Amino acid sequence: MRINGSKMGLFCLVFVSVVFSAAQGSNVGKANIFLKAANHAANWARKDINFDWGEEILMWGLIDTYKVTMDDKYLKPAELWAQYHCKQGLSSLLAGDPNDKRVYINDGEPLRGYCGHWGAATPLMELYTITKDPLYLSSTRDVWNYIRDKAERTAQGALGHYKGNKQIWVDTLCMVTPPLTRYAVAANDTEAMDEAVRQLGLAVKHVQSAETGLFYHMWDSESGKTSPEFWGRGNGWIVLAMVETLQYLPKEHPEYTTFLNSFNKQIRALVSHQAPSGMWRTVVNRPDTYEETSATAMYVYGIAKAMQLGLVKEDYKPILLKAWKALETKVDEKGVVTGVSTGTAPGNDENYITRSLGEFTWGTGAFLLAGAKLMELGWIAEANETTTLIYPRKNVMPEDVFTQETFNKATTYMLSWRQAAGAFGEMNLHSTWGIACVNKYHGQAVAYYFGQISIFKKLYEKTSDDFWRRLVTDIVSNILFLQNPDGGFMHAEGGGHEPSYGSFETCPIHQGLADLALLEYADWKYADPLYK
Repeated sequence: MRINGSKMGLFCLVFVSVVFSAAQGSNVGKANIFLKAANHAANWARKDINFDWGEEILMWGLIDTYKVTMDDKYLKPAELWAQYHCKQGLSSLLAGDPNDKRVYINDGEPLRGYCGHWGAATPLMELYTITKDPLYLSSTRDVWNYIRDKAERTAQGALGHYKGNKQIWVDTLCMVTPPLTRYAVAANDTEAMDEAVRQLGLAVKHVQSAETGLFYHMWDSESGKTSPEFWGRGNGWIVLAMVETLQYLPKEHPEYTTFLNSFNKQIRALVSHQAPSGMWRTVVNRPDTYEETSATAMYVYGIAKAMQLGLVKEDYKPILLKAWKALETKVDEKGVVTGVSTGTAPGNDENYITRSLGEFTWGTGAFLLAGAKLMELGWIAEANETTTLIYPRKNVMPEDVFTQETFNKATTYMLSWRQAAGAFGEMNLHSTWGIACVNKYHGQAVAYYFGQISIFKKLYEKTSDDFWRRLVTDIVSNILFLQNPDGGFMHAEGGGHEPSYGSFETCPIHQGLADLALLEYADWKYADPLYK
């Protein structure tokens, strides 16, 4: 195994850098609009807000913001919200029990079997990958069990939006596929993945326009007719459903190519309808309708992620940067994301073009998803023609100055070895460079950990931020996991995906590195007494 030491070193340096700017003040302000909106959302979010589709997007956006900033203030609201609802249990909420005060009341009646509550399991699964709290996994399992056994369905097997509904709504797809694909991978549940695939396949068959590539809002199974318009946010729901499914669906799956072609056709259609301002409109192909924030943000997130995952061949970056600059104008001085349309059920033309605009959870969450993705790719500063580096870890200052180019290269390379699970949630290091098995291999290599212990120790001593101390302790735990019964250390553990590394074979180099790492930790005054 070869380790590229220069790239590993650059990763560590970038990982600890916070905010450096070689730009003028006005550009710095623009580059921080994303964080202004994130701060507003984090301060506003309460643990007792709804467990519903809007909160799905809001909490998902906050979690993604945490991932790119490693600032706990963005993770904490999502954790408090998830704990509040999961500890109460979800069964009565999913069923629409009127005795559960969380149940949505529509025209005086409880909305039973409402899919909006399913989508809120997406941030639960995101939290599970970070914290490994089994409560999040079991709560998502409750959602999946309800979908499988009790949800309303059409004769074709498509999931209804609520009890008594025999239609395919594009909204429903984003309430089903993101949580189920994540759950399927985490729980090794092939049936859950099959359900996500089936629902997306039915939508492609019945709701996507063969002529334009865009998606109608709804298809009615009894009349066989669709709603009349290509709703902006509705196409955003499909963009999210597509990219999240394709991320986890094996390429050899028989439906993978069908979805990939459908997705690319939709993206090409969307791009052709971008407004001159950079935004998209509430009815995608109608220039006489207003520009809408949540739809635009969903497209930016989904298309950027599609580029990141290699799902598209075209370079949509200039289009996305233009859209992002337009989105930034929708954030006011307090961080409020504006220009978001109200909740929208299928209807006639007027139903879409007369919706009022304001601040809503789904719009703020979509903006955060888009901003976090562009920050992850290093594109936010580029959109504003600045070399601002935004990777904030409070109280830590870089000792070196990086250009935007080096930052982009380092983060892009780092992302090529992010894993679905591991010592650092989604940031466990792969044992072999360039192997394309993300989301399958959960390996850990002892050789990496010596250098990581050293740098994370220094960061804790410099900042007193307990985040770094916990990482050091996690690393030690992982090293001990690699120890053989005879006291030696395995090269790496591959969870069965790289069996040659998962044996009891040992190597003098790896023994030495493991010993050095453990000795360095044992001498540290902040070490957990359990490991001394």
